[in-house]
Amino acid sequence: MAFFTTILAGIISVVFNLIFIRTLGLYAAALATCLSFFVLWMIRMYSTRSYFRISINKYSFLVNVSCVVGIALSNFLHAYIQWPLKLILFSLMVINNKCLIIMVIKKFYNYIIAQITKKRGYQKNLIISMVMRFPMHIISYWIVLKLGEELA
Repeated sequence: MAFFTTILAGIISVVFNLIFIRTLGLYAAALATCLSFFVLWMIRMYSTRSYFRISINKYSFLVNVSCVVGIALSNFLHAYIQWPLKLILFSLMVINNKCLIIMVIKKFYNYIIAQITKKRGYQKNLIISMVMRFPMHIISYWIVLKLGEELA
């Protein structure tokens, strides 16, 4: 099934490129790729329903797609309007996805804390207090640890 959907998405991309490339130029390639990947995603979401259920918040999805389309279309506007509009739409996306962003940040911090306590044997409470006071220092310390592992 995956092979079929990939071939179908490729055909859709080629057809949209042939139709729109004369009028939109390079933007046609980007538009065709976005549309073909969206069709690919929709078909695969539908075909995987028999294996497991994926729930999507339709309101959140609609807001995110609208913001992405708005950011893409703002490229055709004057720069004085373009950048404030992009900032507003991006801020709306961040607000809309704040729970997801917070979850990713927490998982990243927990991963960093686990790596540091495993490598250096520090107490977890000490590391957590360091993270709360100096989050950038702890991230840079973790990066130095990773670089040291690769160089050794």
